[in-house]
Amino acid sequence: MLFRTAWRGQRVDAHLVPRSGPVLVVANHLGFLDGPFVFSMVPRRAHFIIKKQTFSGPMGALMEGVGQIPLDRSVADRAALGSALATIGLTIPSVAVVSIYLKLPLVLGLPSKEIVLLFLTLLASAITLAGGRATVLQGTVHLVIFAAFLFLAVVP
Repeated sequence: MLFRTAWRGQRVDAHLVPRSGPVLVVANHLGFLDGPFVFSMVPRRAHFIIKKQTFSGPMGALMEGVGQIPLDRSVADRAALGSALATIGLTIPSVAVVSIYLKLPLVLGLPSKEIVLLFLTLLASAITLAGGRATVLQGTVHLVIFAAFLFLAVVP
């Protein structure tokens, strides 16, 4: 309620969020208030992956009480990753069922332009990371691939 009042937040198409079953909400994260803001706007119980350090002190009990998932970013935290992947694994079939029920198109995968850019990005990243250090040329290649992606995203 505070976020909706103080920052004039609005829910857009909240009726499209299913009341039960898995759903994946993806939001940009620019500051420390983004998580609580999105949490207050989702019209149902939500679980977020939050850095482990937030779970210390009185905030820890609050975070656990509302069902948040701690993530240890200093190591490969397999428990948090497994929980997130299980949630996503349940979401995709649910989205498919809803799209069939509502007769909406469902596109899975990437169009050919994005597949080429993904391949180029992976190739450039592999070459860059293999040497341990990046050169100016390698950085330039990454920027050119990114510029091509932005151009193709704007001009289909």
